[in-house]
Amino acid sequence: MRKLLFLIITACFLPLSAAVITPDKRWPNGSTLTVWFLDGTPDMQHIVKRAATTWSRFGNISFRFTRQKPDNGSHLRISFSRYDGTRFGAHSDIHDNTATMYLNSLASSHLSDDYKNRIALHELGHVLGFEHEYRHPHWPYGNHWLKQQQVSCQQRLSDEVSDAKSRCESVNRPLDAHTSWWFPYDDHSIMNYPTEAKWLEDRSHDLEPTLKLSALDKIAMAASYPFAHHQYIQSTSLPDSDSLLTNSISFINRCPYPVTVRFKATLSSQSNKLTSLYLTHLQQSDQYQLVSPSLHFKALTNNGLHQWSDDGDYLHYDISHWQGNHAQIPLYCSNS
Repeated sequence: MRKLLFLIITACFLPLSAAVITPDKRWPNGSTLTVWFLDGTPDMQHIVKRAATTWSRFGNISFRFTRQKPDNGSHLRISFSRYDGTRFGAHSDIHDNTATMYLNSLASSHLSDDYKNRIALHELGHVLGFEHEYRHPHWPYGNHWLKQQQVSCQQRLSDEVSDAKSRCESVNRPLDAHTSWWFPYDDHSIMNYPTEAKWLEDRSHDLEPTLKLSALDKIAMAASYPFAHHQYIQSTSLPDSDSLLTNSISFINRCPYPVTVRFKATLSSQSNKLTSLYLTHLQQSDQYQLVSPSLHFKALTNNGLHQWSDDGDYLHYDISHWQGNHAQIPLYCSNS
């Protein structure tokens, strides 16, 4: 399954994608981002609103949309001209009038609504801090595609900025595994580009476009922007906040099939041990208090249709950014 990188693009206009994140580029958890539509038809704007609502289902970020210039500034400014790409650097730059996202493809009469929704999901993923999947530290298909992206980027930016070459090399090189959060590489991430096989080493067929958030996209969003305890769906039967353990984790099965979870962690008063759980749909596990913020887990639906692992190995999950609170880890299927 694919991995997760969290990163926001630095001051460049690029078509972007991703499942890796740079922690210090996230928005504050629980933020409501004001989105100013600089132009575009109601149909184009509706596609963006729908994509934003999809992301918000899985993490504690919301969006407020307006067609008029907001008195208190805007976090995201969208134009449907020029090309597709997201420009991001400073979150504090809220009183500017220039676009920070271009979505020209949404004006096309040749693309399906599903594909336009894919483009909007992808670009909003960048807004939330997710990087292109081809920048994953463990991208499995060589450097050919990264070099091609650098060339394409330079062609696009050469008339706009004087340092196009250095900028394009910076945002199209592999990310450091030690400074980004990530899950295993994921072919199905919304942050991946559809890519012809000729650009991919050791792969004989194309990377097809993904039209929805993948299971790991959803887990990435939940991990990066965790909901407060009272925001969880009531059917999860989450314990009262007073009974939640600090530095603890639990799992919830959001897949419609029963799931077996196995995880390795150093629990309170115990050495590192392997724990096995069986969870039905929407069932939440007990809480497990961790001595160390490092957790390794893998899971498999009992019908074998979905698994959360890295080629059968354990996923690594670092909960240190949860700042001593309880971390609930949702297990989503691609269709849940």
